[in-house]
Amino acid sequence: MIAVSRRFRHCEAYELPGGEGGPDGEEAEHGGLLHLTATEAVRHISEGSLSAETYARALLAQAERLNFLDMIISIDPDAVLEAAHLVDVSQRRGRRLGPVAGLPLLPGRRACSRTVRERTRRC
Repeated sequence: MIAVSRRFRHCEAYELPGGEGGPDGEEAEHGGLLHLTATEAVRHISEGSLSAETYARALLAQAERLNFLDMIISIDPDAVLEAAHLVDVSQRRGRRLGPVAGLPLLPGRRACSRTVRERTRRC
């Protein structure tokens, strides 16, 4: 899963490779979602006013745009989107969602698993 820290929320402060540093089309499209707090995002997802998949796509796009910061060891976008889709399906079926359902999370460096360490040799 993936989470965007406060450091990533104001990407206009960073000069993005190949650009002026301002929002591009995709960033502008997801810009409002990137400014949601975790509490706001979870509330909107549980109320059905925001799909978990849409939110996950926005965060994945932001992570890709800011990849040059080298802050994330590993992301499995397919797993993120699959999990988000399952949250959306559960929400539509009226199932009770957990307290952080739909909020993609990224474990910190200390939570790095042995498999990830072996694969990336960066933990």
